[in-house]
Amino acid sequence: MDMNKSPETFDPDPGRKEDLVFHYSREHRLERASETVRGLNSVRGGKKKGFFSALMTNKSQGFLLISIVVMSAMIMMVSIFVKGDTADIDGNRVEFSAFRFQGSSYLALKKSAGKKPYTGAVNLAVSPVLDSETPLVITRTVFFSLEAEEEFRMMLPFESAEILILAETAGSGIKKFKVKVQ
Repeated sequence: MDMNKSPETFDPDPGRKEDLVFHYSREHRLERASETVRGLNSVRGGKKKGFFSALMTNKSQGFLLISIVVMSAMIMMVSIFVKGDTADIDGNRVEFSAFRFQGSSYLALKKSAGKKPYTGAVNLAVSPVLDSETPLVITRTVFFSLEAEEEFRMMLPFESAEILILAETAGSGIKKFKVKVQ
C-alpha cells in the first residue's frame, strides 16, 4: 500500500469499479434506500405547508411568532388608549397641544365629539408649571357645540416648557392636564 498517494487516487481494490452502479435519478436512489428514508421522502410529496404552519415548524418558532403577535397587540392597545395629551371631557375627546410661534406661546384645543357629546361652556385655567407659590393663571371659557370637530386656540402671556390646564364643565368636576410646549 502506497501511503504517499492522495485519498482520491488511492484504490485498494481496482477490480471493484465494475461492480459500482451510479444512479442519478431519484427513483433508483430510493430503491436502495432504507425504510426510514423512503418514509421521509413520501411525507414530502403530500400537501404543501401553509404560511402559519411554515412559521411554526417547531416549538421555538411557534413561541417566537406568538410573542411577536402579543407584543404587537400590546403596542397597538397602548397607542390607541394611552394618549399623553388627550383626554375625555364629558363624552368629547379633547387633544391639547402647546407650541411656540414667532416668540409667543399658544395653546390649541382640538375637540372631537363622541356618541353623546357635551355641549356648553368649558372653563379653562392655564398656568405655567413653576415651583413658585404664586403662579400666573389665565382663565378662558370655550363653548363646545354639536359639531363633530372643533378647534380652539389661545395665546399665552407667559413662556414655559410645560403648562398646567384645569378644565371644568357643568356636568363634571375639575380635570387636570399637563402639556409640554413644543
